[in-house]
Order: sequence, then C-alpha cells, then structure tokens
Amino acid sequence: MLEIKKRHENKRKLQIENEEKKSIDVDKALEERLHIPTAVATPFSQMTIAARAKPATLAKDESSLLIACGLAFRAFDPPV
Repeated sequence: MLEIKKRHENKRKLQIENEEKKSIDVDKALEERLHIPTAVATPFSQMTIAARAKPATLAKDESSLLIACGLAFRAFDPPV
C-alpha cells in the first residue's frame, strides 16, 4: 500500500506498508527514485498496547490494521 501524505508547506512524505519483511530497504529505494522522503508505516510503534494483546499477533496483523488506524488518525487532522 502506498500513500502520499501532504505535509505542511506543500512538503510530502510517502508512507508505505511493508508486509513482506524481506524487502527491508524498499523505502530507501523508493526515496532515491522518487526524491520524496519515504518511511515504512508502523502505526503501533508509539501507541500504548494493552497487556492482554499478544505482540506476535499484533505484528502479524499490523499491515491489515494500517488502513483502520489511518482513518482513525484523520479525525485529528486540522481542517484544510
């Protein structure tokens, strides 16, 4: 999944989902090719996770939950 996010002052950042963990450097390759800052999206990296949650299951399902997290985070974006 590719998503280009417009940032303040017309800056852009490409967020990618990397379900295939074998392709670790795909973000760097895209950044070099497109000349747009690129990062692998990790929606749970800075969230507090409940003690009942299983880290292995969450890591496995992270890419599937990325769209839901992105839509939820949009509620916090300032109006354009």
